[in-house]
Amino acid sequence: MSNFQQQQEADALSTSDVTKFKRALHSSKREELIETLEKLAKRLIAMKLILYGDGEKTDNKNVEKEKSNRLRDELGQCLIDQKLMPLLMDKFSILPFESKKDVAQIFNYLCRHNVSGFVDPYLANDPA
Repeated sequence: MSNFQQQQEADALSTSDVTKFKRALHSSKREELIETLEKLAKRLIAMKLILYGDGEKTDNKNVEKEKSNRLRDELGQCLIDQKLMPLLMDKFSILPFESKKDVAQIFNYLCRHNVSGFVDPYLANDPA
């Protein structure tokens, strides 16, 4: 397993991260919000790497592709279960510029490739 793959799994979005993000959004402490937004920025980069890859070529393509597809499906399901994309869209204005770009790229990938049936719960039920 490459260092990149280990980093992806270590940076995977956890339920506690989402809970902390939601709590920080409603907190009156500016320092807590800034710290949480910085951590979120790192998680968004990790999500983007899971979805788009790093462009690294490997010898064992089938195993890597299978693992990559599994990670994409798990990420998509996690985003659906945690209802994180609607929250990120709702709080889009407070995100740093680079995080806004990452959110847009993640949303684009999930919609275009319909990862874990992402389009169905969001766009089919509420197209606005």
